[in-house]
Amino acid sequence: MVTDAGLAPAALSTDDGMDVSGHAEENPQDHSHPVPYHDQEGVHEIYRSWNQVLSEYDHDPVLVAEAWVAPLERLFRYVRPGEMHQAFNFTFLMAGWDAVRLSDAITVSVEEADKVGAPNTWVLSNHDTVRHASRFGLTDPTRYPSGIGAEDEQPDEALGWKRARAAALIELGLPGSAYVYQGDELGLPEHTELDDSLRQDPTFFRTEGAEKGRDGCRIPMPWRAGAPGLGFAVGNPSDDDGAAPGADAQPAAPWLPQPESYARYAADQQVGVKGSTFELYRQLIAVRGELDLGTGAFAWSRFHAPDHGVLAFTVTTGGGRHLGSGEPIPEKVVLVLANLGETAVDVPEHYAAAIFSQDEALQDGQLMPDSAAWFLRH
Repeated sequence: MVTDAGLAPAALSTDDGMDVSGHAEENPQDHSHPVPYHDQEGVHEIYRSWNQVLSEYDHDPVLVAEAWVAPLERLFRYVRPGEMHQAFNFTFLMAGWDAVRLSDAITVSVEEADKVGAPNTWVLSNHDTVRHASRFGLTDPTRYPSGIGAEDEQPDEALGWKRARAAALIELGLPGSAYVYQGDELGLPEHTELDDSLRQDPTFFRTEGAEKGRDGCRIPMPWRAGAPGLGFAVGNPSDDDGAAPGADAQPAAPWLPQPESYARYAADQQVGVKGSTFELYRQLIAVRGELDLGTGAFAWSRFHAPDHGVLAFTVTTGGGRHLGSGEPIPEKVVLVLANLGETAVDVPEHYAAAIFSQDEALQDGQLMPDSAAWFLRH
């Protein structure tokens, strides 16, 4: 039973659609179960009871499902009225850097969300996945490896960085809720050369090293480039020698070592620095809020051509009139254009106030490959 005390946090995440009552449905007819406790019908009654508990609060706690459920039509059953409020969209996450796969994921997500009246969610990385800045730099940018080791193919760091910045414009341009995994805002890549002797993820040990696991995406954050532990570890004195608190305190080593490359991604190298990934995220989030993109109306644009590597959609906000004054609310249309192909594409006319994923994204009136842009219509 879920008690009031168990719902104190503002958000509650569930894992895999597991029926915590212990009952398993036999011989499912309309979908397949990889394991017998996955995506069981009994969970929905449980989640409805949790939702009722949350409704008694005078603030707005949120139930978020971390449910690895496919196909998407089954995932959105978790966010029907009276159940979870949101569910992570792993189909979008796993689409990789591929226009057709992303187009399909977005299309089905929008359709299924509309059926149940729930907001969409968009996420590129999390604590269980290889960071997208590294996945997108692989020879096959749709691959979904269970960790990357020193003996594996090493991602093209510069290419992954470019694509990750462009992906931020796609994710943050879409209506719904955008989830940013810690480090995404820095363009942080995976630690792909972690020594096996330092690994801690049970996945590595359970598979006898066949899968490297998730340590590479769980490396401590880099805060200050020149500090021990890149600023993550602070000076906590040891009690072993009887030293007074604060006396000759030595920074503790992070539980997993950071690669040298993390120094250039550190927060103190990006905050307030024009053109940095951090400032790009800050700008996108500010404009997203200013234009209410999270609650806008989505539509594929006439420029949309996924078979040619081009994603293009519009988000429309405003319109109508103020309830009080009756004054018209200006309509605003943002075009999100992403070039996932190999050749440059023309930038459409009649748009202004553009934001580009990188300085070199626009050249001679064209959007370069592995780039994206937001255009606000005149």
